[in-house]
Amino acid sequence: MNRLIKTLGILTIVFSMVCIMGAAPQPPGGTGAATQTSFEQSSPFSYTQVCSSVRQWIPLTPSNISATDTLADSAITVHNTGAGTPNSAVINSSGVTGLLMDSDNSDDVDVLWPIPGDIDLAQPIYIKILFSESSSSVGSSGFTTQYLPIVAGTTAIAAQSTTTGITDGAEIATSATANAIQWTNATTVAASTFSTMVPGQDFIVWEFTVQFTTVSDSSWYGVQIQYSRRYLGCGQGM
Repeated sequence: MNRLIKTLGILTIVFSMVCIMGAAPQPPGGTGAATQTSFEQSSPFSYTQVCSSVRQWIPLTPSNISATDTLADSAITVHNTGAGTPNSAVINSSGVTGLLMDSDNSDDVDVLWPIPGDIDLAQPIYIKILFSESSSSVGSSGFTTQYLPIVAGTTAIAAQSTTTGITDGAEIATSATANAIQWTNATTVAASTFSTMVPGQDFIVWEFTVQFTTVSDSSWYGVQIQYSRRYLGCGQGM
């Protein structure tokens, strides 16, 4: 019995050290081989009561803000740091801010995404953007995607240029109602595109470039990233 207790103690220490040293997080009894399918089939509870896919919301504007230069008595324009520097703008006098993208296939937004600790990287990832456009014309809007994988402690953060595994969603028809909020069609990141990355430790930098036809702008509010989980918990975006 004493030997068993000592063995369990050693295993606990080893497990703790592995987590500290940067391994993917997992439950204490996990083997590291869990998948979305094994998660779904592990019990009646997980199959009927727990979602096996997660939808994360990443806002593109930090808050609804207004800045004024009191010395010059003139408004300050708040820019996003992506290409084309799309403006942070109040949409339709609502008090809600969005990023006003008004240069087709030029304006872009960049997002740093911590790979969630509970993700199954052997499954596809889906990305949508919440947007509106200011006219009553029926055109279309969408986006293209590039990325840069970041290995923590190794990879320098830099411009995004990779499209391997990306299937961009087709542009979606815009509403005939001006400023109607819509979701874009989903862009798909192929299964196992990031299979060498460590969940809960590494990162992806996304670059999303606006596309629109007939309409003249597309105001962006946030990004939805949907992924499959292999564990319950273990950190979402941390």
